[in-house]
Amino acid sequence: MTLAFFEDDLEKCRHFHETHAAQRAINGFAPWVVELKATSQIIGWGGLHIDPFDPGWGIEVGYFLDHAHRRQGLASELVAASLAHGFNDFGMEEIGAYARPANVASIGVLTKSGFRLVLYEPKLERNRYVISAREWKRL
Repeated sequence: MTLAFFEDDLEKCRHFHETHAAQRAINGFAPWVVELKATSQIIGWGGLHIDPFDPGWGIEVGYFLDHAHRRQGLASELVAASLAHGFNDFGMEEIGAYARPANVASIGVLTKSGFRLVLYEPKLERNRYVISAREWKRL
């Protein structure tokens, strides 16, 4: 599986994933691989990260799942685990997320998880969502 924007360039995809994975040594966290329990098939990645290519956006949760495995609650499960990890294990005060306005499914995952819309970020062409530790604990 490759990310949609790297599907024609395996080296770029590999570099993207290896660079994100290396952040674990720097930040103590990095995205996880998502695999199906029943088959051990890798179907995506996601979790907490600070974008190593553009770190100014802060701590965020992100995810990508293979099209065949979307709309099954897996993204919600991943976001819930990421928030628990960030707030409980790292004592983070706030976690962000970004979604394109047209990505209704992703926006649903984020709002269902307690994120609130803060603003539209023109540079990213995405909405910025945030959730604080205090908001999360009230859920």
